Amino acid sequence: MISKTPLKKEDIKLGEPIPWAIYSSTGILRLKAGLSIYSEKNLDILIDSEMLRDDGPGMNDDKLESVKEDVAEVKDDFDDQFDPSEFQPADMAIIEHNSERPFTHIDQFIRSIKPLLEDIVAGVEGTDGRVIILAKNIQVFMESYSDAAIGAIHLYYPHPYSITQPIYAAFLVDLACQAMNYSGEDRLSTVAAGLTANLGMYSIQDDLNNQVAPLTDEQRKQIEHHPLMSVHMLKKIGVSNHLWMDAILGHHERADGSGYPTGVGADMIPEASRLLGIADSYLAMITKRAYNDLLQPRLALQQIYSLATAEDKSTFMSFIKQLGIYPPGTYVRLASDEIAIVISKTKKDSLSCVVACVLSQNGLRLPKVLFRNTHDPSYKIVDFLPADDLPNVDPFELWSSANLNVS
Repeated sequence: MISKTPLKKEDIKLGEPIPWAIYSSTGILRLKAGLSIYSEKNLDILIDSEMLRDDGPGMNDDKLESVKEDVAEVKDDFDDQFDPSEFQPADMAIIEHNSERPFTHIDQFIRSIKPLLEDIVAGVEGTDGRVIILAKNIQVFMESYSDAAIGAIHLYYPHPYSITQPIYAAFLVDLACQAMNYSGEDRLSTVAAGLTANLGMYSIQDDLNNQVAPLTDEQRKQIEHHPLMSVHMLKKIGVSNHLWMDAILGHHERADGSGYPTGVGADMIPEASRLLGIADSYLAMITKRAYNDLLQPRLALQQIYSLATAEDKSTFMSFIKQLGIYPPGTYVRLASDEIAIVISKTKKDSLSCVVACVLSQNGLRLPKVLFRNTHDPSYKIVDFLPADDLPNVDPFELWSSANLNVS
């Protein structure tokens, strides 16, 4: 029978592959041999939980060296590297222009992310500062135009998914961070994580979206390793902020240990990782792919909630609170039998919102968009509708300043 020894802190070096499996005191496998711990906080959780190490043969030297070579450059001391106070209001200039049309800013964000991601992949010096500036711009934008941002998530995909996904993930995690009262610095770090979490699969993300055939072994490996690769790329440009890194490393981990890349359990998944994971799952579900139809927002939220653990559900409710029961950008049918798009939430109650009618009771395209407030019983929402067969709209016009103050 293989003996198990209480795990000691000195047994593990941050970022180094662990040569033996680690079990809970009740015999449940918590970490497989060859995986790694990257932060002091997660290591302390292991030690405080009185974990046991398997004193069996473990990994052989050749295998251990192979794993070390794969992850050697990913380990990090996670010392904070940037000071948000270094970025002055001048960096926010993009937000101050053309504030009457918030979708102009959304389009600028989307156009700016492609060269930024490509420079990170190429290891261009100074790119970490550009990520922070973009994250701060997004935060400033979200404080005034969160409804337009949510509308874009559901309606506006002018570029490939690899380009829109990082911006929309940043929108979602920033909203959740606000709801959870994150400090300014933690909120900024989490938004930066949203922008950069999928760097490790940036080169294949659009191919995967358009692929009908099953994943190849190489694709599956790249998907499962992409959190590690994202951290590796960020380290090469000088990033070492621990919350930013931990959020990325854990955003595909699952409470039951079935996630990747390390298979850790619930108590070792940071809250910021949960936020990022929910945002990532939601965006994937509401986006049309070659191998899968998109889900309506309501169904996507229901599916995420049904799969969530107790810990995840607490985090999930922050998303629901910010998205609203009727998220902006979704198509709805009104009591008047008109078809409309939700534009914004109202302060009257959780069921009320401003909508833009695009089809009449007879199903005809309206020559001019009509704005309604669903607080009026004549225009209450009676159903959600899929966007596939409904008319395209101009979001730049729908979310212009002239329409944002409709109440």
